Amino acid sequence: MNRIWGYGEDALTLWALKERVSEILRKLGDQSHPSDCLVFYRPSFARGGEKANFGEFDAILASPTSVYLIESKWDGLSPNRKEEIELSDKQVLRHEIFAWYYRNWDGRRYHSWQEFKEANEAAFPFENRRIAPEDSILARNLEFVLNKLHNHGCSGKGIRNVLLYFYDGRRSKQIKRVKVPGRGIAFEVVNIEYGQYISGGFIPLPVSGIKA
Repeated sequence: MNRIWGYGEDALTLWALKERVSEILRKLGDQSHPSDCLVFYRPSFARGGEKANFGEFDAILASPTSVYLIESKWDGLSPNRKEEIELSDKQVLRHEIFAWYYRNWDGRRYHSWQEFKEANEAAFPFENRRIAPEDSILARNLEFVLNKLHNHGCSGKGIRNVLLYFYDGRRSKQIKRVKVPGRGIAFEVVNIEYGQYISGGFIPLPVSGIKA
């Protein structure tokens, strides 16, 4: 096996996390080296109607200075002519909920997820939502990611919300702004040009480390 070809937004996100982290950090004004960063690709925090669920990010990138919660978009089959993109309410809410968990979780203070839940349930600030139940997949995923972030030295580091926008520079414009529906939360835009790397709409993904 000498090459994997990927298509679409997810493949572009994985490609960027493997090949473009230096560029992403530079465009965010972060001087960290990629080798000092921790990356989660499409970490899931459960979908569906359960009141504790809040979906999945396209990526989380943690540097020594910041934790970046990342949404990815691409120009797909239609050229982009606008300078602004709008995120849905559920996408923005995902960032707010995870940020709350990140600020309030402390694995050294709480001996179990249930202890954390009981101590913080009354202060959970999201209407018609609840903290993940003990022993749920959501609670296990949250505890894993949060502990990894804190063990990586991210405790106290600020959260920054990022829109990673993939565009074909031969036919599309870059995005300059993110419109957020009625929320006091800001997103930074990182544009990644992919047109020169694709072939027939597919992008080659790194295969180093994959066993035959």
